[in-house]
Amino acid sequence: MTDAVCRVQPGSATTMTNTLSLSQLSAGQRATVVEITAPPSLALHILEIGVVKGASVRFLRAAPLGGPIEVEVEGFLLSLRRDEANSILVDISQNGSDPA
Repeated sequence: MTDAVCRVQPGSATTMTNTLSLSQLSAGQRATVVEITAPPSLALHILEIGVVKGASVRFLRAAPLGGPIEVEVEGFLLSLRRDEANSILVDISQNGSDPA
C-alpha cells in the first residue's frame, strides 16, 4: 500500500505568486513555511525536525549535482534532501534576504 500525498487546495495560500518550494530559494533568501505537500511518512519526518507551518527559514547553500541543501530554521541549521525541500512550500512576500 502506498502513502497518499497531501494535496494543496485551490484558493489556499499556496496558490499565491510569492510561494515557492524551499529548494527554489537563493542563498541568503528568507521565507515562511506555508505548506508541506508530502506523503504522510515524509511529512511527519519534516514536522519532527522542526519545519512547521509558520516557521521562519533562510536558505544557506546547496550542494552541487542535486545534493542536499542547508537551511536555517528558527535558528537551527538543517540539511535537507532535495525531495524533502521540494515538498516544503514557502512564502517569500514579507521576507528579505541577507547578503551571501
